[in-house]
Amino acid sequence: MMRHARRLWLGPVLVVALATPMAPTLAAAQPPPWAAPLELAANSDATLYEATENMRLTRRGSLAQFRSATSELMGVVRRGSPLCPVVAPGTGHCTVNATGHDTIDLTTGLGSLHGSLTVVVQDTNLVDSPEVVVMKGKFRGTIDFTPIIVGVHPTLERLPFGTATARLMVDGVGRIPFTGIFRQPVDLGFGPVYYTGNGVPPATLADFTLVQPNEFALSFTAVRFEITLQSLEPLGFGRGRERDD
Repeated sequence: MMRHARRLWLGPVLVVALATPMAPTLAAAQPPPWAAPLELAANSDATLYEATENMRLTRRGSLAQFRSATSELMGVVRRGSPLCPVVAPGTGHCTVNATGHDTIDLTTGLGSLHGSLTVVVQDTNLVDSPEVVVMKGKFRGTIDFTPIIVGVHPTLERLPFGTATARLMVDGVGRIPFTGIFRQPVDLGFGPVYYTGNGVPPATLADFTLVQPNEFALSFTAVRFEITLQSLEPLGFGRGRERDD
């Protein structure tokens, strides 16, 4: 009897649960108040956050020599920038989904990075992440994590940030050089913070900014990657043939 009653009770619940995401009234609803939208960091054209990372160390003898990692990132890019043209659907920032691979020499703090990037905008359902593809591309460049691994000259104080210089080849469009700053979250005893100073030691409390609620990824504080885009170089700019190099 209890088994049959359970079936009778679960049936309507499953129907409602399966039907709810498809309800057109919900698709047009406003995001809930706790879902603060991602914002651009100051003076950046795009701001991405690391959602996941898979890392391994390559050892020579007893010492780790290289650190290699693959990360999935998500963030926003400024409307009107080369990655989010004004004609893109919508009115606000475009969303960026990226996969990045990096290898860093743990002796020097220097390394390389490459990966792929997709720019998307929101579909009719406003309560899930954007998914309509606007453009795609691949990037390749260099990475400098000497502030974290080696320290900043002349005191060699270690500061939780790194930099990148790379070029993005946008499919069918052209090349966009860019620079970036990685900000690794740390805890100074009063909650997670990002180092936002000028990179000159010694660091003070004024050089750190509290991590905001929308800068967490599934309860973990996310590494923040702030990107400055340069002007788009259309296909054929400066040479006869463009390559993703």
